[in-house]
Amino acid sequence: MSYLDDLRKGLTRLQNQPLFLQTPMGELEEQLEKLTEKLVGRTAKAPEEAVVKAVERFQQEPRFRHSHDALLVSLGCDRPIGKMRYRLIEDRVRFPAVLSGVDRFRKHRPIFRDCYKGLLDTYLRYHPEMKGAAKTGRPNWELLRSWLDSGANTLRRPDGLEETWVSELVSHPELFSNAPVDAFARQMLRGDDSAFFEFQQALHIERTSWLMEQVVLAQVRAAAKAGITPYIPKLLPLLEQLATQNPVVFNQGLAEVLSAYCDHTGGPLHGALRDFSLHFWGNPLFLRKENSTGWVAVPREPRDMVKKWFKLHVIQQFFNVLAKQDQREQDDVRLKRERRRDFWEKYADVVGDVKFALGPNARNSDDTRMLEVVKLMEGMTLDLYGAGDGQNNAFIMRFGDWVVAEFGHENNACFVYPASDVPFEHGDTSISAQAIRHHIQASDQLGAESLPHRDRRRVGPVKLHHRDKGGRFWEDIFEDALSGRGITRPVAARASKNSATTWKPEVPAQAAKQTPARAAASSAASRPSTTPSIDRPPEAARPAPRQAQEQPVSSSAWRNPSLFRPASGGASTPPTKASTSGADTPSSGPIVSLPFGAKQEKELLTMCRKLDIYVRDMRERQGNLWIALDSPADNRLTPLLQSYGFKYRPGRGWWYQE
Repeated sequence: MSYLDDLRKGLTRLQNQPLFLQTPMGELEEQLEKLTEKLVGRTAKAPEEAVVKAVERFQQEPRFRHSHDALLVSLGCDRPIGKMRYRLIEDRVRFPAVLSGVDRFRKHRPIFRDCYKGLLDTYLRYHPEMKGAAKTGRPNWELLRSWLDSGANTLRRPDGLEETWVSELVSHPELFSNAPVDAFARQMLRGDDSAFFEFQQALHIERTSWLMEQVVLAQVRAAAKAGITPYIPKLLPLLEQLATQNPVVFNQGLAEVLSAYCDHTGGPLHGALRDFSLHFWGNPLFLRKENSTGWVAVPREPRDMVKKWFKLHVIQQFFNVLAKQDQREQDDVRLKRERRRDFWEKYADVVGDVKFALGPNARNSDDTRMLEVVKLMEGMTLDLYGAGDGQNNAFIMRFGDWVVAEFGHENNACFVYPASDVPFEHGDTSISAQAIRHHIQASDQLGAESLPHRDRRRVGPVKLHHRDKGGRFWEDIFEDALSGRGITRPVAARASKNSATTWKPEVPAQAAKQTPARAAASSAASRPSTTPSIDRPPEAARPAPRQAQEQPVSSSAWRNPSLFRPASGGASTPPTKASTSGADTPSSGPIVSLPFGAKQEKELLTMCRKLDIYVRDMRERQGNLWIALDSPADNRLTPLLQSYGFKYRPGRGWWYQE
């Protein structure tokens, strides 16, 4: 075989093999990847001073001298400038000139894209309903939304190498609609917020953007479509964050939750939803509150639903707190009080106006639970005098043409009057207990004597006693007397499993005591803390105790807890050498048991205030008394708490259960 044949065979083999470079390109490829990543994630920026000067110059002369001017002005349309807090987006004349000026650069895609991103940031940061916004901002903001919508598709590059924010924007055109984030709502409601997080990161949406508030409303509406009841424990914490950030959006969201729940269920009691509403909006029966708070945004049917819940709640609180004569009452006294409570609860749905006549002790008490109940009854209280006992209070209910007065102490009678003849006038601020007791005798003698004997008991006023008689329970006697006057209790509805639900509010920032490790972990979190998320601690959806489920109407659901806040707001300084790592038993030394009664409790709470230690009383909700001292080796209170029978839980502090 000749050399020529060998060469021919070699060339044939080369023709059948792909060509490749022998020199490795790893370093060059790595640089190319970095350059591509930088390109797709770039954002136009400029010094703040240059942006402000450009806006001021445009205010004087509304035109762009060059493309850099257009970029600077686009970045600063929402900036409040000068003492007058001038915003270009609120200028009816000049802002349309900004959009028409930027339109001139549509053919110059890189310039137009940067200007578009600046105006997109304005759209996401500014909202006509935000605090401090001028009325002139809305038409310009809506004009900007329409302009952004029409220009989104022109941002795409012919080579397909898109910046990240462009790809996300084009994939979600609903951003410029009246439902800008509804596409993410269902996923977030199920606990998956990854898609929205990518969207937020790509568009550089700030935590303070109005869009974050719309995420909450979108989840409310998605839950309403799916049947809102199981999602309420997830929605209430999200709404709570909005209460101070944007009351307008908060009111809208809570009104939609109440309406959806009413439509979905027909209105059975939901304890957490009721008390959440009362905490933020107050008494719905108080006309001034009803017309000046978020209640005004709630349609009539769901508002009436909550009013029924509230009436039941105040009946419970009257007998649970105001009618309680002593913190350590005997069992027979407690059972009698609870019998009266259980009886009047059945009439909560048919009772009309309600008033509470408070004795001196209730009006002047500094007891936390008493203060909470009196605040709950705002607009519904009178001063009661002449009751003989400063602890006595009265509960006055109207049922159509009749008025019922029930005293707190069990040894007092119950009085039923015609509404046209009561011992007080409309608008009175005080009432005499003696007048309540003696008026019925005079009324009965004057008003019932002319009636046939058989009709006197049915029609006239009557004084009823809480005593079983003639083989009948007093409840049956009361029910006959009321039904004879046209007061019939509704058929008992099937108890809802949500009636005894509880929900704990977020601990106020000034009361929270974070350990350094926890604070560091919080600050190192990769995602913004205000990104709406439905993942809640297990306590948020924990079922109520068995006892509460068996007696739903008498259970105390979520209420504003008693918070003993320090006047200075400073943090306590426990010993630095203490170690709390997982210690269930803080001390192994001998513990001397001490009684823990009302006196000891008052002294303990006073000490906590002085030592700047947060206290939370959850006992009215079938919970415990918590002392948030999460440092077992802190000898200022630990020995005393152990002696009183408090138990320690790592991460939360000391708790006591009666």
